[in-house]
Amino acid sequence: HRHSVRFCITRMIVVERDAIDAAVADEGPQLMDRLAAGFSSFSAGEVQVAVPSHLTFDSIEGKPGDACVKSGGVRGASRWVVKVASSFYNNAAMGMPNSQGVMLVFSQHTGQLEAVLNDGGSLTDMRTALAALLCVREFSPASAPGEASAMTFAVIGTGTIASLIARDACRMGIAPAGARLMVVSRAAAAAVAFKDRFQGSGWSTIQPATAEDVAAQADVVITCTPATSPLLHACKKGALVVALGADQAGKRELGPALFSGLAVGETVCIADSKSQCIDHGELCYAVREGAVTDAAVLELGELLARSPAERERMARAVAGSRTTVVDLTGVAVQDVIIAESVLDAALAARKRSRT
Repeated sequence: HRHSVRFCITRMIVVERDAIDAAVADEGPQLMDRLAAGFSSFSAGEVQVAVPSHLTFDSIEGKPGDACVKSGGVRGASRWVVKVASSFYNNAAMGMPNSQGVMLVFSQHTGQLEAVLNDGGSLTDMRTALAALLCVREFSPASAPGEASAMTFAVIGTGTIASLIARDACRMGIAPAGARLMVVSRAAAAAVAFKDRFQGSGWSTIQPATAEDVAAQADVVITCTPATSPLLHACKKGALVVALGADQAGKRELGPALFSGLAVGETVCIADSKSQCIDHGELCYAVREGAVTDAAVLELGELLARSPAERERMARAVAGSRTTVVDLTGVAVQDVIIAESVLDAALAARKRSRT
């Protein structure tokens, strides 16, 4: 008897940066909602992710960098993704972006490589900024009655992710009308340049500041630096602090005092992935120093899976009374969500161009 074997062969495509940028242009709100659903799926056990791999490059003088490899897929979906992203911190001096990277999209049906997204790290930057803005949308003290018009935001860092946040927070409606922005940088000139760059982005004012200014005045603080020692040691009571920089062992942006209120119910601590954050995020220090226990940490996806009414009740309970600290180390489901969105848009654009 003859047996016929049918092969499903998919032609691999390469999606370059211009097509990637076109695919995500003005898609911020939709991508944010998809990321929220992805976090919920992750916390529900519907996503498999590999343990992230990290590399540090410090043996070539003047060329410091680090890289991570993350991979995962939603169970039963059509694709899975491997992401390589790196930051080489002196690239800008050579006229190159500090962020570099690529995303590989594979079929869950056959294992075939379907696409190479040659994004140069831009999709990692974008999904990271959107995750931060998602947390502001959900947990911001702006939910407190009468406080929205006086909101003060702060970014610590002036790199790509801080720039995306400054650009998009107002236009996406995350920062309320009248909100002002404080910006902290190690270099005073960088803070002034940041102010000038984003002056027309919807903020009432943009003010270079110190970490001490931020601790005393900011309602929302987003830290996005590769720091290896704490930059922020305190914040206003009831503020929201979103920490993005501690994405691998050795990095740290928050001082231990920010977690001191957890034991007496004055601080809420949220992690994108409890296991990752306790392993190599801000929480690894807080747990090691005894300020936080595993059981006291809430996972972002679990909170986002609650009904809108439940989330609103939580936001109102927290606003103005309890400080919220969010530790975001980056989860592979974010890469899966944004890679699939880009690939679907790129394939649709190619189809339209042929008709």
